[in-house]
Amino acid sequence: MDNLPSGFHKSFTNKFLELFKLYIEVKEIVLLAEYENKQQKFIISSVNELRNSLDHIMRTIGDPATLDKNFDKAKGHLYRAGYDAYEIIVMSKLAEIKDIKEQFKLEAITTAYPDYFTKVVPVISKAKKELVSARANKKIDNGLVKKDEEKHFTTFEGIATTLIKLVDEINLHVDGIKEAQQEIRRKFWRNIIITTILSSLIIGFILLSIEYKFFVPKEYESNNPTKTEQKIP
Repeated sequence: MDNLPSGFHKSFTNKFLELFKLYIEVKEIVLLAEYENKQQKFIISSVNELRNSLDHIMRTIGDPATLDKNFDKAKGHLYRAGYDAYEIIVMSKLAEIKDIKEQFKLEAITTAYPDYFTKVVPVISKAKKELVSARANKKIDNGLVKKDEEKHFTTFEGIATTLIKLVDEINLHVDGIKEAQQEIRRKFWRNIIITTILSSLIIGFILLSIEYKFFVPKEYESNNPTKTEQKIP
């Protein structure tokens, strides 16, 4: 540490404090992603990026001349950790919306949430397209450009923020959707019962008519005149 060039400590401190603000923001995103991804299968990528960020910071001590370069790399890795975490959040929110769609009938959803087709469907479609585009633009090699990583971070942040708000909005209608689903079921079974009763009555009437027409003896009819016939003098 004593061999470090003059002014290094000040430059290091300034860059570290700048990086610290981004780290706090990214840390919150990673923690939210850990909560969303209960099985912890995908969060490893963000953890690796945090580790790489720390590694670049430490390199500046061994090679002070690379201070600016390594801090830019460290910031790039923080952005990567952030948008990898945002991607987990995005996938989790899309899964939540899918679960709601599969759990309830569309009729129940639109009954309780009439704006579903205008407020939810277009947002989901747009978010999926943006996610595909953002994934396609992610770097998969070791190239790391701070401006590009910051741009990707902002893109994923926008997608995640939109879907988080959308899921919160949908959840406000879940109780109403449940009630609408129950009413649809009650209506279905009422119709089944009514249809069954009417069908039984109609079938019973038809069977009685057939029995009277084909199975009642003609002698019975002649020996048992109708009331009208009996009143004729």
